[in-house]
Amino acid sequence: MTDLSNFFKIIQHKGSREILFQLRILPKRYNQLKNELENIISARSLDFRLHELKRNKIIKLIDIPNSKPSYSEYILTPNGRIMESLISSLSNLKVPEIPSQLFENFNHNLSNLEKYNWNVIWTQLQKICEEKQVIETLSTQKKKNSIENISSEGLTISTDRGTRLVSIFLLRQAWEHLVKDGKLLLNENEKSTYRSSFICALLSELAYVGINYKRPISIYLK
Repeated sequence: MTDLSNFFKIIQHKGSREILFQLRILPKRYNQLKNELENIISARSLDFRLHELKRNKIIKLIDIPNSKPSYSEYILTPNGRIMESLISSLSNLKVPEIPSQLFENFNHNLSNLEKYNWNVIWTQLQKICEEKQVIETLSTQKKKNSIENISSEGLTISTDRGTRLVSIFLLRQAWEHLVKDGKLLLNENEKSTYRSSFICALLSELAYVGINYKRPISIYLK
């Protein structure tokens, strides 16, 4: 990681903190960042900041597999998540000294960042599927979804209607809607695909996702 003095230089550059703020929960494409920050920095300055943050291993550009058309996204590296959390903690301080509260805020914010990061979520979902092997829907019918295979493409599940692949792209799309809206309806197909019942049931297995059984059934972030 970049040394501390260099860290303070980087975050003082116009746009650096805003880029980290934009990436704190979800990865974003270049054009998404450009649109979000168009009133803050120019496209030329954005290019400079992104290059600088990449060079210092604070962010990185990754290719999204199995997407049509293919595209790339910027994400925070582990160092970047630490830096964003530290910036958030420093921003919350109202006194000139740095009390022990800084370190408490730092750990809390880092924990929240990890909680919402898709790469972390996908790892946890794979572990859940490996351990449970069968995911029951949240409806009263409690239909069984057997996990047949876990791969980089997604999850292959079988039901009484046959075997289908639930792609990682669709799983991630549903998660992003849940993060954005705070909740996801069981049959909100335009936001969670034709396998919405399975996806909601799977996401509800995460420790920080709750279930609201009042109709229409939904899941929510705790």
